[in-house]
Amino acid sequence: MSEPSEASDPCALIGIVKNPDGTITRDPPDSPASQPNLTSPLQSYPKTSSYQTSRGCVSTSSPPHYLNVVVASPSYRLAPEHRLPAAYHDGADALTFIRKSDDEWIKSHVYLFNVFTGSGERCESEIRHENDQVFPPAVGDLCWELCLPVGENRDHAYSNPTMGDGLEVLGALKWKVMVCGGGGDPMIDRQKNVAKLMKEKGINVVERFTDGDVHGAELGDPSKSQTLFASIKSFISSTPYRF
Repeated sequence: MSEPSEASDPCALIGIVKNPDGTITRDPPDSPASQPNLTSPLQSYPKTSSYQTSRGCVSTSSPPHYLNVVVASPSYRLAPEHRLPAAYHDGADALTFIRKSDDEWIKSHVYLFNVFTGSGERCESEIRHENDQVFPPAVGDLCWELCLPVGENRDHAYSNPTMGDGLEVLGALKWKVMVCGGGGDPMIDRQKNVAKLMKEKGINVVERFTDGDVHGAELGDPSKSQTLFASIKSFISSTPYRF
């Protein structure tokens, strides 16, 4: 069993304050946006787009360097002011824009590479890591509470991939999916269950599960990040490019 968390308030753990009207006050970003600067216009790179979590805010510039990809984090409407599916729609619009863009930089140097789940019931790993220091289940509960449509629970199709026809649609697209997780992550059982379910649906799934790694372990350990990047690079290289 993991040790009790130093902060019992999940809002404090993720740096927000809940207001009486249902909105939240967030910590402002501390890193200014930078302008793109193409220094070596030689080859095209896969385009990966991340808009599901905050990991891009706390990661580094390493992924593009190791993976030879262009990484973008599209702007999307935030909860709780704009609940799901607003962010999903905005993310899909961003991908559509990239795919159809006439911008010469995008056309010449980028091709699109297609790429947090949870039901309402606690899985064994969440019970085992209830007081996780990095991402306790209570924080996940708070995030879904803020972003799901009012009145919905974690068994909604937006958060639980076993609901609805999402996996059937994914299977029909013939996409290849990579699922990564660590044994010390409260969500590891969910990740394994989703990977198993996708396989049962006939989806081509590549699993990468490590023993003991906590949620986001690669963010603070260069050796872990490099092995993760190597696995992702191998996955990208083995996947046919689809435009």
